[in-house]
Amino acid sequence: MEDTAVWLNLHDNLPTEEYSAMFMGSVPEKWQKPPASFLKCNVGSSLDGGSTIAGAAWVVRDARGVVLLHSRRAFANVSSLHQANVMALHWAAEAMSDLKLKKVVFEFSALESIRDAKISYVTSSCNLIANLIAVSVTRDQRYQSYVARNGPAWLATKIGQEASA
Repeated sequence: MEDTAVWLNLHDNLPTEEYSAMFMGSVPEKWQKPPASFLKCNVGSSLDGGSTIAGAAWVVRDARGVVLLHSRRAFANVSSLHQANVMALHWAAEAMSDLKLKKVVFEFSALESIRDAKISYVTSSCNLIANLIAVSVTRDQRYQSYVARNGPAWLATKIGQEASA
Protein backbone atom coordinates (compact mmCIF):
# COMPACT_ATOMS: atom_id res chain seq x y z
CA MET A 1 0.00 0.00 0.00
CA GLU A 2 2.92 2.35 0.51
CA ASP A 3 3.53 2.50 -3.26
CA THR A 4 -0.13 3.36 -3.78
CA ALA A 5 0.07 6.14 -1.19
CA VAL A 6 3.12 7.61 -2.89
CA TRP A 7 1.37 7.57 -6.28
CA LEU A 8 -1.77 9.15 -4.85
CA ASN A 9 0.25 11.84 -3.11
CA LEU A 10 2.18 12.63 -6.29
CA HIS A 11 -1.15 13.10 -8.02
CA ASP A 12 -2.64 15.20 -5.19
CA ASN A 13 -5.39 12.72 -4.47
CA LEU A 14 -4.78 11.96 -0.80
CA PRO A 15 -2.89 13.51 2.11
CA THR A 16 -0.19 11.20 3.53
CA GLU A 17 -1.39 11.28 7.15
CA GLU A 18 -4.94 10.27 6.27
CA TYR A 19 -3.84 7.42 4.04
CA SER A 20 -1.34 6.06 6.53
CA ALA A 21 -3.88 6.21 9.32
CA MET A 22 -6.31 4.17 7.24
CA PHE A 23 -3.97 1.24 6.70
CA MET A 24 -1.34 1.23 9.41
CA GLY A 25 -1.40 0.66 13.15
CA SER A 26 -3.91 -1.03 15.40
CA VAL A 27 -7.33 -2.27 14.41
CA PRO A 28 -9.96 0.30 15.47
CA GLU A 29 -12.62 -0.74 17.98
CA LYS A 30 -15.36 1.52 16.59
CA TRP A 31 -16.43 2.83 13.20
CA GLN A 32 -14.35 5.73 11.92
CA LYS A 33 -15.09 8.21 9.16
CA PRO A 34 -13.13 7.88 5.93
CA PRO A 35 -10.75 10.68 4.90
CA ALA A 36 -12.29 13.72 3.21
CA SER A 37 -13.11 12.99 -0.46
CA PHE A 38 -13.37 9.24 0.24
CA LEU A 39 -16.35 7.00 0.81
CA LYS A 40 -16.35 4.01 3.14
CA CYS A 41 -18.10 0.75 2.29
CA ASN A 42 -18.64 -1.52 5.28
CA VAL A 43 -19.38 -5.10 4.24
CA GLY A 44 -21.10 -7.69 6.41
CA SER A 45 -21.83 -11.37 5.88
CA SER A 46 -23.52 -14.25 7.66
CA LEU A 47 -24.27 -17.93 7.14
CA ASP A 48 -27.24 -19.79 8.53
CA GLY A 49 -25.56 -22.75 10.21
CA GLY A 50 -28.51 -25.03 9.48
CA SER A 51 -28.66 -24.36 5.74
CA THR A 52 -26.63 -23.20 2.79
CA ILE A 53 -28.10 -19.69 2.70
CA ALA A 54 -25.76 -16.76 3.27
CA GLY A 55 -26.62 -13.13 3.86
CA ALA A 56 -24.60 -10.12 2.76
CA ALA A 57 -24.93 -6.39 3.18
CA TRP A 58 -22.99 -3.22 2.46
CA VAL A 59 -23.35 0.32 3.74
CA VAL A 60 -21.70 3.32 2.04
CA ARG A 61 -21.02 6.46 4.08
CA ASP A 62 -19.36 9.74 3.26
CA ALA A 63 -16.64 11.57 5.19
CA ARG A 64 -19.26 13.05 7.55
CA GLY A 65 -20.57 9.58 8.39
CA VAL A 66 -23.83 10.06 6.48
CA VAL A 67 -25.19 6.85 4.94
CA LEU A 68 -25.52 7.39 1.20
CA LEU A 69 -26.53 3.89 0.05
CA HIS A 70 -26.97 0.41 1.42
CA SER A 71 -27.95 -2.99 0.12
CA ARG A 72 -28.53 -6.57 1.21
CA ARG A 73 -28.89 -9.89 -0.55
CA ALA A 74 -28.92 -13.65 -0.07
CA PHE A 75 -26.64 -16.24 -1.64
CA ALA A 76 -27.75 -19.86 -2.11
CA ASN A 77 -25.67 -23.05 -2.06
CA VAL A 78 -22.93 -21.59 0.14
CA SER A 79 -20.86 -24.32 1.76
CA SER A 80 -18.87 -22.39 4.38
CA LEU A 81 -18.66 -19.12 6.24
CA HIS A 82 -15.39 -18.39 4.46
CA GLN A 83 -17.14 -18.75 1.09
CA ALA A 84 -19.93 -16.45 2.30
CA ASN A 85 -17.37 -13.85 3.37
CA VAL A 86 -15.55 -13.86 0.04
CA MET A 87 -18.81 -13.75 -1.91
CA ALA A 88 -20.01 -10.76 0.14
CA LEU A 89 -16.79 -8.82 -0.41
CA HIS A 90 -16.83 -9.57 -4.15
CA TRP A 91 -20.48 -8.56 -4.45
CA ALA A 92 -19.83 -5.28 -2.62
CA ALA A 93 -16.84 -4.46 -4.83
CA GLU A 94 -18.92 -5.15 -7.95
CA ALA A 95 -21.71 -2.93 -6.62
CA MET A 96 -19.32 -0.02 -6.04
CA SER A 97 -18.07 -0.39 -9.59
CA ASP A 98 -21.60 -0.67 -11.02
CA LEU A 99 -22.63 2.43 -9.08
CA LYS A 100 -19.59 4.26 -10.46
CA LEU A 101 -18.37 5.13 -6.96
CA LYS A 102 -14.73 6.18 -6.80
CA LYS A 103 -12.24 6.43 -3.93
CA VAL A 104 -13.94 3.83 -1.76
CA VAL A 105 -12.34 2.37 1.36
CA PHE A 106 -13.67 -1.13 2.12
CA GLU A 107 -13.98 -2.38 5.69
CA PHE A 108 -14.72 -5.99 6.39
CA SER A 109 -14.44 -7.78 9.72
CA ALA A 110 -15.19 -11.33 8.65
CA LEU A 111 -11.76 -12.47 7.43
CA GLU A 112 -9.85 -12.19 10.70
CA SER A 113 -7.46 -14.95 9.66
CA ILE A 114 -5.98 -12.63 7.01
CA ARG A 115 -6.39 -9.34 8.85
CA ASP A 116 -2.78 -8.34 8.30
CA ALA A 117 -3.18 -8.66 4.54
CA LYS A 118 -3.41 -5.71 2.18
CA ILE A 119 -5.53 -5.59 -0.95
CA SER A 120 -4.33 -3.37 -3.78
CA TYR A 121 -5.80 -2.60 -7.17
CA VAL A 122 -3.35 -3.14 -10.01
CA THR A 123 -3.76 -3.08 -13.76
CA SER A 124 -4.08 -6.42 -15.52
CA SER A 125 -0.51 -6.08 -16.81
CA CYS A 126 0.67 -6.17 -13.18
CA ASN A 127 -1.33 -9.35 -12.58
CA LEU A 128 -0.36 -11.10 -15.80
CA ILE A 129 0.70 -14.52 -14.45
CA ALA A 130 -2.43 -15.07 -12.34
CA ASN A 131 -4.64 -13.87 -15.20
CA LEU A 132 -2.96 -16.24 -17.68
CA ILE A 133 -3.49 -19.19 -15.34
CA ALA A 134 -7.16 -18.19 -14.88
CA VAL A 135 -7.65 -17.91 -18.64
CA SER A 136 -6.22 -21.42 -19.05
CA VAL A 137 -9.14 -22.73 -16.98
CA THR A 138 -11.77 -21.39 -19.35
CA ARG A 139 -9.87 -21.47 -22.66
CA ASP A 140 -8.39 -24.95 -22.22
CA GLN A 141 -11.15 -26.41 -20.05
CA ARG A 142 -8.73 -27.15 -17.20
CA TYR A 143 -11.33 -27.58 -14.47
CA GLN A 144 -9.24 -29.53 -11.96
CA SER A 145 -8.37 -27.39 -8.92
CA TYR A 146 -4.89 -27.63 -7.42
CA VAL A 147 -2.30 -25.96 -5.24
CA ALA A 148 1.32 -26.28 -6.35
CA ARG A 149 4.75 -24.98 -5.44
CA ASN A 150 6.47 -22.56 -7.82
CA GLY A 151 4.88 -21.35 -11.02
CA PRO A 152 3.60 -23.46 -13.90
CA ALA A 153 6.36 -24.61 -16.24
CA TRP A 154 4.59 -23.17 -19.27
CA LEU A 155 4.92 -19.67 -17.73
CA ALA A 156 8.52 -19.98 -16.47
CA THR A 157 9.91 -17.51 -19.02
CA LYS A 158 7.25 -14.85 -18.28
CA ILE A 159 7.68 -15.32 -14.51
CA GLY A 160 11.44 -14.87 -14.90
CA GLN A 161 10.95 -11.73 -17.00
CA GLU A 162 8.63 -10.21 -14.39
CA ALA A 163 11.01 -11.06 -11.55
CA SER A 164 13.99 -9.46 -13.27
CA ALA A 165 12.18 -6.31 -14.44
